Amino acid sequence: MRSMNFDRKRSFAAGAALVVVLAGGMAHAGTTNDAWITSKAKLALMTTEGVESNAINVDTVGRKITLHGTVATTEEKQKAEEAVRSIDGVSSVRNLLQVSSAGAHKGTNGGMAKSTAKKPDDQVAKDVRAALARQNSLDDSTITVSSVDGGIVTLSGKADDMSDTLTAVQTARSVAGVRRVSSEIEGPDTMAQGDGSAKTEHHGVMGKTEDMASSAGKTVGHAAKSTGETVVHGAKAATGAAGDMYTTSMVKMRLLANRDTPALDINVDTNDGIVTLFGVVPTAAAKSQAAAEAHKVAGVKNVRNELQVVAEAKQENVKASEQEVASDVKQKLRENQLDDVSVDVKNCVVRLTGKVPSREERVEAMQVARAARGVCAVEDDLRFQ
Repeated sequence: MRSMNFDRKRSFAAGAALVVVLAGGMAHAGTTNDAWITSKAKLALMTTEGVESNAINVDTVGRKITLHGTVATTEEKQKAEEAVRSIDGVSSVRNLLQVSSAGAHKGTNGGMAKSTAKKPDDQVAKDVRAALARQNSLDDSTITVSSVDGGIVTLSGKADDMSDTLTAVQTARSVAGVRRVSSEIEGPDTMAQGDGSAKTEHHGVMGKTEDMASSAGKTVGHAAKSTGETVVHGAKAATGAAGDMYTTSMVKMRLLANRDTPALDINVDTNDGIVTLFGVVPTAAAKSQAAAEAHKVAGVKNVRNELQVVAEAKQENVKASEQEVASDVKQKLRENQLDDVSVDVKNCVVRLTGKVPSREERVEAMQVARAARGVCAVEDDLRFQ
């Protein structure tokens, strides 16, 4: 069993900006948002019998889950959908999983999935414990292997937050010989939330993490000069589920800020620093631009660009005045309970200012604004409350 190490965790959080890495952090207990739903969906897929989650990507936009990847059978595809459909807050599920016996052996990191060859249970337990011990992000949780039966690993103990639970299950699931993971881990059903006081270093410059990240939502030319996409100097970013959520959030913010990428049609998922883009874009140029934006986020190991190019049907160009655009955006923000966000529009670019509870609400506000008629890009000057 891992020992509690609060001092080390606090030190790491302050120096490495762990508090900000929890990109979809819960604003408060009981709140469901896109990042929370995605985390719950990944946990459900990894702990559902008959589902090989290593080949499934998950993304949530506006409480709508999209599943993408490959599975071995039609039955597995249906089981995956059923596993995520009942999660609190989910409005719908778009199941884009493809049935392919060959593709099901391919992991979401682009390589071959880990071997499920039979291995003695005591060896599996030893290997899983060793893998958990290597996860520094679990230092403030007491998660261990309680049993292994025929390759089915049961994890127990206490997690500091749901990010740690997800990291532990993902880690165990990746170990050779593990058929499935069952979780009896106790802990809050919320994502960790930062206090906004940690520091982030980039080329010798120190600043509050929320200030450093705020410029990530600027338009492309401005964002290229910002430090918003920086995680932590010296690659000391949080690992596991927390780091992946941060990466996903930052990629989405860059796509939303770029007028050449149809951000609302692009899904993003990150596994171990590898970003997968999926969905539909109108041109090859948009597909290429989306990948380029993802590569700009610090800490991204690789980008799997699985976007499909489908030409848009010709549509009448509806021109709206800046006043009409601003009014439409404000109304949509109010409908999503984002009442403290102010809107300014110039040349079809919306600038958002004000305060939001968390990074997740920041991304949500940008998505709401980008979806409004007449908006071609979104600049983000939002701050956390």
